[in-house]
Amino acid sequence: MPKPWKTRERSVLEQTTEETSEQKTERELTLGMMDSSLPLIDLHGYTRDSVAHELDAFFGVQKEGTCVRVMYGVGKGILKEEVNAYLKNELTKPNSPVTAYRTDLVTASVVVLMK
Repeated sequence: MPKPWKTRERSVLEQTTEETSEQKTERELTLGMMDSSLPLIDLHGYTRDSVAHELDAFFGVQKEGTCVRVMYGVGKGILKEEVNAYLKNELTKPNSPVTAYRTDLVTASVVVLMK
């Protein structure tokens, strides 16, 4: 007996337009780069030694799945190096709140996607 409904195979285009997790992450970071209303921590005036503590506290109160901005400023690049080293280290931890990050050279900051 034939089926009263037709089944439709998914086209190749429909199969390839599904967003991968990497594409979703990139999309979220791109949107975050353009959003001026992101939660922000400004590290101007902080010392190298206090950066990790301040970022731990800031990331600890953020919502999951959101982007935040970490502003380090231009200066001599000491805070930039410290922030980037901290974020690289966070990406290696299994229970890290950080999913991904992208440097924004225009505003001397980093946009971070939280898990």
